[in-house]
Amino acid sequence: MNRLHVRVFFIWIFSIAHSYAQLANDSTSNKWFYLKTIHLEGNKKTKDKIIFREIPLQQGDSINSNALVEFLKKSQQNIMNTSLFNFVTVDTLQIDSMHLQVNVKVVERWYLWPNPIFEIAERNFNTWLENPNFYRVSYGFYLVKNNFRGRKENIQFRIRLGYAEQYGFAYNIPYLTKKQNLGLGFSFAYSRNHEIQYASIDNKQVFYKNPDSYVRQELGARIRLNYRIGIYGSHSGELRYNEATIADTIRILAPNYLGKGATKTQFFSINFQLREDQRDYKPYPLQGFVAVLDLTQVGFGILKDEDFSIFRTELQYNRYDHLFKRFYLAEGIKLKLSPNAQQPYFVQRGLGFSDFVRGYELYVIDGQNYGLLKTNVKYQLVKPHIQKLAWVPSEKFSKFHYAFYVNLFADAGYVVDSSYESQNMLANKLIYSTGLGLDMVTYYDLVFRIEATINAQNKSGIFLHLVAPI
Repeated sequence: MNRLHVRVFFIWIFSIAHSYAQLANDSTSNKWFYLKTIHLEGNKKTKDKIIFREIPLQQGDSINSNALVEFLKKSQQNIMNTSLFNFVTVDTLQIDSMHLQVNVKVVERWYLWPNPIFEIAERNFNTWLENPNFYRVSYGFYLVKNNFRGRKENIQFRIRLGYAEQYGFAYNIPYLTKKQNLGLGFSFAYSRNHEIQYASIDNKQVFYKNPDSYVRQELGARIRLNYRIGIYGSHSGELRYNEATIADTIRILAPNYLGKGATKTQFFSINFQLREDQRDYKPYPLQGFVAVLDLTQVGFGILKDEDFSIFRTELQYNRYDHLFKRFYLAEGIKLKLSPNAQQPYFVQRGLGFSDFVRGYELYVIDGQNYGLLKTNVKYQLVKPHIQKLAWVPSEKFSKFHYAFYVNLFADAGYVVDSSYESQNMLANKLIYSTGLGLDMVTYYDLVFRIEATINAQNKSGIFLHLVAPI
């Protein structure tokens, strides 16, 4: 056997040995385990079944070792997204060659909040800073019991006085059945105001105030059914009843406020929503997506003072991606479509309230249809860090986490308006902005944001917010 043959022979032997070694490694890495038990720790109030509901696999299920890391990650995220806990850790303990134990440790939040109310009746904090005064302040008391009965239920009582009076009650039961897929919620509220917005001019709110009498009174009630599909999907249907009465002065100033010069209206509305939510952390997501289809019919023309029928569709899709290292990307798009050109001012909404283009916080853009696009590139300035305050006795408050993010953003929006465009220059026009922000994320789902922006009208500003940008 010459040297060439010897070399080929050893290469052949080596390749066979390498193949068997690789096969052995693959068989080890692809090993299947059974989840023998799921052990919970720290849920003193929360029922076990509420936590089990968020874990993708249950006792007796099998899992491949390659999928184990993702399973633990998803379980931790799902349990955290219940908003019942400040901290959640999930890991495994190998019992024998075939069986695993899943260990879940949680730190529960404080669930009873008897809070005083001190609210400024503005669309956001920045509009109040533009013209600070304490006349538009509401005060009172509300009692919130989260995780009522340890079943993730929520019950609220509210008494609010001052600028915007309101008396209300709400009760939400996420799970009615043993399968934990059907939920029920209902609420009732009565409110009345001495001052209301009845129009917008130059994209600024216009108010009428009468300190001696109430210029608007409202009564509302709703009942909602929710059907949860697996862990991430849900369908819901809601029936609402609304009744509103306004002062005659409002009818004179804005004949279309309730429609056709009316001073009173009552109507039913029905809403259907389809949602798929796979965000890693809902208060401030970094990865995943959420998609929502929302269909609403306002008014059916069946009640005495129900003179309108309005249909609207809302589509929303937000996506979050980890780019590399500490960089993240967030993108969001929302469309509101309503074919009814003439709508009572009371029920129509454009941009400037819950939805807005950053840099336009001080403006209201009335309209029946709109599109909104938001983008963010984030840099994780300070990674999530856990801090413990030794002087605070309760673990519900003494142990907290925080993280900081710098974000560069660009937004754009367009409002289609056929009713108020002559008085508002930003309607039926593309608006856009860019800016730089700093976000702080901490426990109890708290987000603090400060942003410096410049918009298409070359107006710059610094704005504060208390929720995630997208």
